[in-house]
Amino acid sequence: MNRPSSEERPQAAAAQPATAAGDARAPLDAAARRRRDRAIVLLLGACVAIGPLAMDIYLPSLPAMAAALQTTPALAQATIATYMAGYAIAQLIHGPASDRWGRRPVLLVGVAVFAAASFLCAAVPSIDPLLWGRAVQAVGVAAGMVLARTIIRDLYEREQAARLLALTAVMLGVAPIVAPLIGAALQVAFGWRSTFLFLGAYGMLLLALLLRYLPETRAAHAGPSPALREAMRQLASNRAYRVNVACSCGVMIGLFAFLAASPVVLMQIGGLSVLQFGIAFAAIMAGNVTGALLSARYVMRWGLERTRIVGAWLVFAAGVATLLSGWIRPHDGVLVVVPFFAYMIGFSLTMPQVTAAALTPFARLAGLASSVMGLLQFSVAAAAAAIVSALGDGTVRPMATMIFAGAAIVMAAAWVARPVREPDR
Repeated sequence: MNRPSSEERPQAAAAQPATAAGDARAPLDAAARRRRDRAIVLLLGACVAIGPLAMDIYLPSLPAMAAALQTTPALAQATIATYMAGYAIAQLIHGPASDRWGRRPVLLVGVAVFAAASFLCAAVPSIDPLLWGRAVQAVGVAAGMVLARTIIRDLYEREQAARLLALTAVMLGVAPIVAPLIGAALQVAFGWRSTFLFLGAYGMLLLALLLRYLPETRAAHAGPSPALREAMRQLASNRAYRVNVACSCGVMIGLFAFLAASPVVLMQIGGLSVLQFGIAFAAIMAGNVTGALLSARYVMRWGLERTRIVGAWLVFAAGVATLLSGWIRPHDGVLVVVPFFAYMIGFSLTMPQVTAAALTPFARLAGLASSVMGLLQFSVAAAAAAIVSALGDGTVRPMATMIFAGAAIVMAAAWVARPVREPDR
């Protein structure tokens, strides 16, 4: 009889951490497991929160920073582009490195690089070293994003992994809401350099906590990873990995299309003031937090596949609503707020499940699998944002169409990803 695939096989102990050699993976009683879960969520949530903090906290300071460094607003905004470039490249470094040398040392080095680069950015005399400093800062940020997924994969299987990913996503969702508020307060009180000093201090505190509390989670018996070509072949040939990565790319397309176009759609087309835009944006991003909390609450009850398909249907319905509103009322940008709030709930119901399902088949290659997944997400999402920006015509239509395209990919991939159950034996 054929064995079910890793996506399909029954998970007799889905709610239990995977057991293997090493203190981090040793069997625990219920109370100790709950304490370990809370510690993992807080530590890894703080790691993934670095990304939106570093991206958004200094945005209120961009005009003052450009004036202080005697540069143009365009060059000041280019610090975002160099940050994104460093982040994209670094994703392919951290995962394979962690498969070879372990999760803990790679994450510690990444957070240390982030902290050092943040202090460097605070001390720059001109725009050129700031451009480089932001790229190096992003190299450290990528370690937290890639290895948080990998560490959870090391410790947990399927539904439990999805639950922990959802809980860390709560912190990931809160960070972009509070980061501009913190940055604005720091700018008013201390000036633009204080935002980078804050990031450096955050990095140093996180590094101290990781040194104290984070164990090595890569299984001691996992053995050496295969050569890169063979490892990539294994990823590409795995059906569960392909369809779940495609699903994750679809939801990212919709998100980045909104992020790229939302200032134009909500303020220039929709007529919102800067303050109203900030409130609307925060309300929409609150959908991300809502979805993450729902995902963490219900995945153990519904199971990974059902939660994933519920999230996909919600994303698709929101994509259809956004498309209809964008084409029927192309000059009414405010109409997208409600459907995209629903989209973000679906986003967070979907992403933890597809991440857990994509990484579950890979023990020795979890770092590489996480890196490739992140790079593909980032690449297609950045392309979608660029296309929406290039096609901007003063209406909601380009953004709405791209959001729907991403939602359609999500629905198709989630449907294909459904496991084929074997008859009872």
